[in-house]
Amino acid sequence: MILTIVIFTVFLLYKLHFDSLILNEDDDVAEAVTSMGEVQVLTAGLLAGLMPALLDLVIWPWFERFPALMRIDNRLTLPGDRFPRLSTWQATMSRLPTVKNCAINVESHVVYIRSVVDKNPNYCYGLD
Repeated sequence: MILTIVIFTVFLLYKLHFDSLILNEDDDVAEAVTSMGEVQVLTAGLLAGLMPALLDLVIWPWFERFPALMRIDNRLTLPGDRFPRLSTWQATMSRLPTVKNCAINVESHVVYIRSVVDKNPNYCYGLD
């Protein structure tokens, strides 16, 4: 159930952003996420328990891209006060050495996402 909510939420955020006909000036993405229910993060701050598991690591790349989406369109937000468990999970994940070693900077994500929106994906940006 948790995985379904997270995947659906991320898909919804991407879909709303990439399809400008669906995202209107007054759309509230955070409200859409709230209506689906927040991800149930355990007290350790991870989805699968005390240690990061496959579930956490598979979902993380989608959330790594979210700051880039927020930079492109400031209507895409997930405020920490409205989603405290999700914020805790993101902070916990971003501190993991495994995540830090594989991280792609926000600017690279921004350039790639804009290239996708322009229908000319630059798959190689930042790989040098």
